Amino acid sequence: MPVYNTGLKSLKVGDFNPADGAVSNLVEVAVYKDTLKITETEPTQTKHYQAGKTAPKKIHYEAGEETVKFSVMDTSADSLLACLGGTVTTVNSVKTWNKAKGVQKERIKALVAETSDGALIKIPRGSWIGVKNFDLADAAIGLIDITVTPTDTGIDNIPDFTVTDPED
Repeated sequence: MPVYNTGLKSLKVGDFNPADGAVSNLVEVAVYKDTLKITETEPTQTKHYQAGKTAPKKIHYEAGEETVKFSVMDTSADSLLACLGGTVTTVNSVKTWNKAKGVQKERIKALVAETSDGALIKIPRGSWIGVKNFDLADAAIGLIDITVTPTDTGIDNIPDFTVTDPED
């Protein structure tokens, strides 16, 4: 039976345990409508030729890179901390996000996206980077743009990226 993935029902972020590959502490993220995109670049190929020949003797392929991109609507201090790093300070019950000095550090998180038809897309271990995209015009909204690159789980029997068909 064919499966046609459309729309995003939910996106959850959690922790990855490098010892056993378990994903835990999944929390739903408020993703801005129609911003979730999962792409894979074309594999690269290196052709090796024998002198005087026009056809390659050997072609070496390198896999394309998978990326997941989406925008987070919640720009609270806690959300900025989760997406961009840095620190949060609280004075008189008011939270303030403070940008980290220097370059962002790699954050490793798990991602589970469920499509509108119930398919599950899972990245147990992804490298996350986020940037502010604050368009504060009256007809716009401030967002945090996230890019996730699936990384090696380090565990042979735990795939780096899976897509599970919806239940019947």
